[in-house]
Amino acid sequence: MFNERKSIENFNAYQCIRSYLVDLSMQELIELAKDYGIEVGKLSSFE
Repeated sequence: MFNERKSIENFNAYQCIRSYLVDLSMQELIELAKDYGIEVGKLSSFE
């Protein structure tokens, strides 16, 4: 069953997370990726 309120809450959460990530610098994104075990490859040259 479609739950409009839940969909709006999910969309708002998505927008909040997206806004946060867009505001991060490349170095901050690299550090965040590493925190979650994501290998950054060549991008690690920004360190």
